Amino acid sequence: MKVKKIEKVNPIYPHKTGLKNVGGSSYMNSIIQCLSNIKYLSDYLIGHFGKFNIENQPFSVSFSSLVYDILTTKEKYISPTLFKKIIGYLNPLFEDYYEKDAKDLMLFIIDKLHQELNKVNYSKQFNKDFNQLDKDLFNEQKMLVHFIMDYAEKNKSIIFDTFYGIIRSTMKCKSCHKTKYSFKTFNFLVFKLKNVKEYSHKNKKKYKINIYDAFDCMKKEEIMEGENMNYCNCCKALRPAIYQQIIYSLPRVLIIILDRGRNNQDFEEEFIFPKDLDLSIENYVIKIDFNTNFYLQSVITHLGESIAGGHYITYCRNGPNEEFICYNDAVVSKATIKEAMNQKLSKNELPKRTPYILVYHHMN
Repeated sequence: MKVKKIEKVNPIYPHKTGLKNVGGSSYMNSIIQCLSNIKYLSDYLIGHFGKFNIENQPFSVSFSSLVYDILTTKEKYISPTLFKKIIGYLNPLFEDYYEKDAKDLMLFIIDKLHQELNKVNYSKQFNKDFNQLDKDLFNEQKMLVHFIMDYAEKNKSIIFDTFYGIIRSTMKCKSCHKTKYSFKTFNFLVFKLKNVKEYSHKNKKKYKINIYDAFDCMKKEEIMEGENMNYCNCCKALRPAIYQQIIYSLPRVLIIILDRGRNNQDFEEEFIFPKDLDLSIENYVIKIDFNTNFYLQSVITHLGESIAGGHYITYCRNGPNEEFICYNDAVVSKATIKEAMNQKLSKNELPKRTPYILVYHHMN
């Protein structure tokens, strides 16, 4: 049974529709507001709504219907009660009415949409045994081809096109100096700010920690020795090695999680992030096949001491020159860039406010 096609609309981004808090649901409302304001995604979901099959794609139908209502209603806010029940049914983690970690819901929605909207027929057989590619492990281009054929070719959806990038890892043997290559996809980056701070101070950087420090920390070399030694296919034995990971290619929408540690306490100082992000510098990205400039599209801010509790607010905009809209459950208001980036807030304010999820959109 196919879903009835909805009327064609020309939504404006960022929209101005709030979401009622249906009981500890600010985490859910913040994620919905963030994702519904990604024009590339929402335009696709609304445009293809009538083609979704409710039996095989129930989550896509539910989420698309909610996005449509948000973008077309004349009301100041709507209630996401039905959607809340559906995600609780599909994932017991979100079944109750307590605040949750907003990150967990964002990743669940992205994964579930990709699962249902993937165009690839899984009956096709794919090569999964990378251990049989010993001769190619040391050839970057061949390993990339194997990876794309084996993994990327079986993931084709609007979600994959929007949120997924590729990370390249290298393992250089300290004995024979051969370098082994591997690749994996990612749909978000997690920066553990305590580790970033330690890395920056180790490198004698005195200024406030910023997002480029986090990218530096991500691609730093690590010595694998002792219990962490690597098995070298050339030496045929465990050997000390130098490990490094770096972004190979970027997604259209880059999601960054700022992890402040246990109970949000491991990193309590200010973290600087820009409204425009340039990843062409310092060799942060290997494959530069398009402009590596991004603008800050959304910021999900957390209020309180615990990420799994407290309260969430989202700020969104639709371009590098646009003003932000603030979504605080049912209340929607205009916001300045400084408000969205929390530059005017001190760390001593109560309740504690911290930027938690940053969403950067590729500059078209």
